Amino acid sequence: MVVSRMIRRRAISVPAVNLAICLCAVCLNAADQQPIRVQICELFHNLRSYDGKLVEIEGAYLADRHGAGLGARCCNRVFLDGHEWMSAFCPVSASAPPPFKRSEVTFTTDDESLKRLWAFYDKVKARDPVSEVFGTFVGEVQLKDSYARPLIMPEAGYAYGPGFCHLGSYPALLVIKEVKAFREIRRVPHQPACPVEPQKFKPYLPFFR
Repeated sequence: MVVSRMIRRRAISVPAVNLAICLCAVCLNAADQQPIRVQICELFHNLRSYDGKLVEIEGAYLADRHGAGLGARCCNRVFLDGHEWMSAFCPVSASAPPPFKRSEVTFTTDDESLKRLWAFYDKVKARDPVSEVFGTFVGEVQLKDSYARPLIMPEAGYAYGPGFCHLGSYPALLVIKEVKAFREIRRVPHQPACPVEPQKFKPYLPFFR
């Protein structure tokens, strides 16, 4: 009787062990996923194709009382559902609960790398508010399925409302896995290299245009 119980227990435990091993393998594969290295403006040019992908990008980091942004001055314009959006991500932590991110991710955020970025950013801005902070970020791009019926900012001409973060004005999230590097760039008066198009409205975020 004792032997039969031991065999029965072993028979039950083997599938459970196998399942646990499989789940661990899936977790490890997700954690070891290599990010796609891409230029940030190229990413915005094909934003939908990167939805749900782990990417590595370099961009300008900006923070104020309304939150943070990660973007670039891109010649290509960002259009979703027929409306133009600024070329900027709203960066969020993997621990942020919905509705601050669209869905859960398979990694955790390296909080120490974020803290180093924040300390460096505060130091740079305290010394020279005009300087910019550029960083190399690894994270998952998250978009919404639909940006139907966005509201329009009359003073800017940019869509806002159904997006992410402050005023719903960001077209996409970057769920941060880590900040790999950052540096200061002394800002010079911006001379646009892109063809100048007549615009009725001023940009919503001149920092990224």
